[in-house]
Amino acid sequence: MPKNYQDFKKLLFHPKINKKQLFEELKVKYSFEEQESVLKQLPKIFTPFVTGNSLMKDKAALGLAVRNSDYSFKISLNWYCQQIKLNQIEVNEFLRLREDYEQQFLLGKYSESNKTLLKVSNSISHSLWSIENEFLQVQFEKGLEHNFKLLNASQAINVKDRSFYFLLHFFSVKVEEDISYFNYETSLNSSFSSVPKQYVNFFNYRLNPMNYSFGNLEDLFTVYSNYSILDRYILVRDVLVQLCTDERSEEEKLLCLERSRFLSKFINDPVLLKIIALLGDEQDFTQLIEIKKCKIIDHYTQGRYIETIELSKNYLLEMPNDFSLLELYVKSHIHLNIELECISINPCFLDIISKLTYTYLSKIGDPNESLVDLLTQANAISNFDFSKEIVSFLERNMKIDYFKENSLSYFYSRSLNPLHYTVFKNEAKRASFLGCLDTETSLTFNFFRMLNGSIDKEKFKGIIPEYRINYYTAITHFVRGEFEIAKNGLEQILKESNHAGFFFELVVDCLFKCYVALFEIDCAIDLYVHTYLTNETLVSRIDSSKAIEVITSQRFRNVRHDNINLPVFIYNTASETHAKFIAYDLFMRAVKANRPTELFSILEKTEAAEMFFLRFVATSKIISRKALVFKNSLQVIEERIEICQGLSKIDTTNIEEYNNEISELTKRLTVQLRIKEIDQSMIYVDENGIVGHELGETNKGFNRFRSIAELLNLNKIDATGMSYDALLELLIGNIDRDTYKKSIRKADIHFEHFIQLFIQIRDKFLFSNYYGLDYYLSQRIRHGTIIGQLRRQFQELNLVTSRSSEDGDYLPNLYWSSTQLGLDKEVKEKFELRMSQFSQDIDAVITELKDRYIQIKTEDPKTQQSGWFNYMYIPNWHKDHLYSLFISKIQLITDFNEFTTSIFDILWDMTAQNLQRIRTAIDQQVKAILISHLDELESDLMIILKDSQPGKIMKSIADCRTNVQSDVDTVIRWFNRSKNDEIDFTLADAFNTSLTIVNNINSPFLIHFDENLETQTFFKGAYFTHFVDLLKIFITNIFNYSKANELLNVAAKVRFHLEGEILTIDFKNSLAELDSQEALLLKIDEIKTALLSNNYSATRGEVKSGFYKANNIVKNVFRDKSNEITVDLHANTFKVKIKISVNNLLV
Repeated sequence: MPKNYQDFKKLLFHPKINKKQLFEELKVKYSFEEQESVLKQLPKIFTPFVTGNSLMKDKAALGLAVRNSDYSFKISLNWYCQQIKLNQIEVNEFLRLREDYEQQFLLGKYSESNKTLLKVSNSISHSLWSIENEFLQVQFEKGLEHNFKLLNASQAINVKDRSFYFLLHFFSVKVEEDISYFNYETSLNSSFSSVPKQYVNFFNYRLNPMNYSFGNLEDLFTVYSNYSILDRYILVRDVLVQLCTDERSEEEKLLCLERSRFLSKFINDPVLLKIIALLGDEQDFTQLIEIKKCKIIDHYTQGRYIETIELSKNYLLEMPNDFSLLELYVKSHIHLNIELECISINPCFLDIISKLTYTYLSKIGDPNESLVDLLTQANAISNFDFSKEIVSFLERNMKIDYFKENSLSYFYSRSLNPLHYTVFKNEAKRASFLGCLDTETSLTFNFFRMLNGSIDKEKFKGIIPEYRINYYTAITHFVRGEFEIAKNGLEQILKESNHAGFFFELVVDCLFKCYVALFEIDCAIDLYVHTYLTNETLVSRIDSSKAIEVITSQRFRNVRHDNINLPVFIYNTASETHAKFIAYDLFMRAVKANRPTELFSILEKTEAAEMFFLRFVATSKIISRKALVFKNSLQVIEERIEICQGLSKIDTTNIEEYNNEISELTKRLTVQLRIKEIDQSMIYVDENGIVGHELGETNKGFNRFRSIAELLNLNKIDATGMSYDALLELLIGNIDRDTYKKSIRKADIHFEHFIQLFIQIRDKFLFSNYYGLDYYLSQRIRHGTIIGQLRRQFQELNLVTSRSSEDGDYLPNLYWSSTQLGLDKEVKEKFELRMSQFSQDIDAVITELKDRYIQIKTEDPKTQQSGWFNYMYIPNWHKDHLYSLFISKIQLITDFNEFTTSIFDILWDMTAQNLQRIRTAIDQQVKAILISHLDELESDLMIILKDSQPGKIMKSIADCRTNVQSDVDTVIRWFNRSKNDEIDFTLADAFNTSLTIVNNINSPFLIHFDENLETQTFFKGAYFTHFVDLLKIFITNIFNYSKANELLNVAAKVRFHLEGEILTIDFKNSLAELDSQEALLLKIDEIKTALLSNNYSATRGEVKSGFYKANNIVKNVFRDKSNEITVDLHANTFKVKIKISVNNLLV
């Protein structure tokens, strides 16, 4: 029976009825219509029982209801809608001021936006929305220092809700300019590890809305019941939008439609009208479309880009929170190939977004970096509708999906544009939307109406640029599966028009898909490679997986093998090295070449594709797989050096890269044999590779670390107690609010950020795909090496067999049972069973060692938690220990390379401790287990073979027991840090390496020396590279002079002499007879001036004689200011004398 107000009134005024419980029943047990009927007649005195404390005049009133909800989100949604109706005046005023604030902020009118923000808080209500925007406002208006000061001041607010301080912390962090979105998200997620569960759902929604899935709506509504009606309305709005999505049930969509209709009667919010238009039967779209905006869109459609720029700019200065017009403004500049013009005369957030959008769409530089930066900026303003439009743009551009406009853009744009028709699933509604404006009102609506029906290009010929007509008709055919027609249209665009940036990318992407769909794989490959070599960013979004699948499933039979583009394409798109090698090998076979260097004479031309093949595909890693051609690593390195020598002659743009590779390969050749003799270790991390290729985002994060360090140095902020380390203690109840506020905990915001950077670098150090410890553990130890080493003795002595490929059982040990022992059937069966078990036991030990123990573990549960390489930050490296390192060595560092070196030092210390434990474990545990299995086998075989003559097999077991200990000792020696940079060397090693580098770089020209290397003293390996670089400078100078003056046939002289602690190095070379003595003396004076200078910053840019660099090595790298370089001219001979104190350099 329906409940009405009269029934409710009797209970309401009954003296014994608990009013709070009564209104709870109204919320839970009454239908929405019954609630509405009751509340229409409810005396205003009882309104607070419905709304709660919805309008907060003091921030201290903000609070969180932590109890879990006992009823569905639908009950809460209904009740929130009733609350909003009761506060409709305030909500409407908020929505108006909210839009004012967003527009003022986007245009950089910070004085006005600050007043608007204060007006919301003072005249309506304090809210999480206003507090978050206070941090945004102060960061962009005044900077990081004032952000921190606001954070410190806000912590003094006497709020009962302990989560409030957690929100403050991340409100502050998310608007900082030097924190990328991904670093912010990582920091946020890592903070949840100790946060009580009832908070996590709320924090995710409030602090990371761009990645929130709206899963647990019940708890979310319960949490928000203690916040402002402004925050509640934003939640209702977001939830209603989510209920429109395809993942939601029809029942939920109906609820969404009904509540949106209810709210739209008294709340002025276009989002509600868009929900109704999407889910309802209403056909009037005109109120959602702005004619002025449509006219600007029509200018763009017609290719009138100058007018589009002018009109868009004027529009955006009035309505800056319209991303779709900002996008057209940017695209118009790109179509005209002109630099982007700022929208506002003052620096503003809108221009930041426009520049990033321009950089991305014009495909200048790294588009992925622009996307990350856009995502970061969208996160900073995540409570703006404008942010949702940016996210929509990002999603559209990360994955090209034709005629599928993201629903975020539909709901949160200021007004709809023609492409929004794709949001409607119903064809009739699509047609109705596109037909809501007549032809004269909107050309663009009319154009898309044609595309949505029967295609008639002639209707728009001469009105819309032909390339635009052809592109949209082509992708329409593509969507309909008419790939041949689409292909022809797209090919026509590429032939007739010269487009750059985003439009060219769109055409190439769709044409590539057409080729693959039509199985014209060679055409797809040629298109990809040609585009890649023109501008590699233009193919970054192409999904090549289907093409790779088609090629590999046909085993490369469906592509031309003699096409140089094939290995280039596979190199860029295939993930597996094997596929890259197959493509390389097939091409080499097709052109009848064994070695890549043969291509210099075989190929008719060496253009971009050929140079790319030689530069990137024919690397040591790939060509080393051709075992029939390259017998050992020495031959591989020599071949790669020849490739670089050849490339340096035809690709002068990258000559420095080739020379550097030649130099590194030559050093490797020179020291390779010494390393093999001395260093059996296999523990290595390519630190230079990590710094050079893996730490881009970390470097950005370091900017924040440096900024905090500078502010702390100037005593402009107090960072103590600002980290969430103390916040977690407060959240879980270990400390109270007063203790938290008085906290002088060491864990401050500077240290907290150091921890984030430390963990980022640690994870790259450990898990980098190409440079990290785990990569080298896999390549050098786990991938077959340790199995071969530990199984070797058992195999050589015929004590183990392999598994059958058919059933997986171990094969019979016929060597002993049939050949050596000649056992009868019954004994043979027992013997084979025991030997099979022994094989299984030995393999189990080795497999467990490889898969469970020689693994890396961190606090991430995805890592192997039984691993012996323990890098868990907690508890093994307690914060107090790391904090002491931070304070003593790291906190004041402002150079990123110095910072990473300090982190690497800490990680190598951790590694050294791990390696010590591993060596002990292998020596004491693995060795013992293997021997115990041998002992058990020996004992069992004595019983099984008691009537036979087991002497031979017993001797093999005894020999194995001895030999396997030696093999285990070899494995133990692997677990030392690789000493490639610590191998002691002689000066002859250094000089020969330097001379070989210079000759390799300048081949076929060679420089010769008369050598007098008087000392065979060993120097510390850490200085090997520095001696090579020093000697190379002078050898290069002599070579360049000798070549220019045709004196290469005259040997130069070098002499090394060590007397006491002073090493003297003398270089002499003859001068050309025609050289002017005056000019030579003037040059010597310049050199002497350089040697007297302390301007070591010149070493970075110097590219000529290298004397600045040499002086820096001698005095600074060798750590003795008394070291010196002198030059002289005598008897037509140029002399260089280098004196070095070797006190710290010798072994």
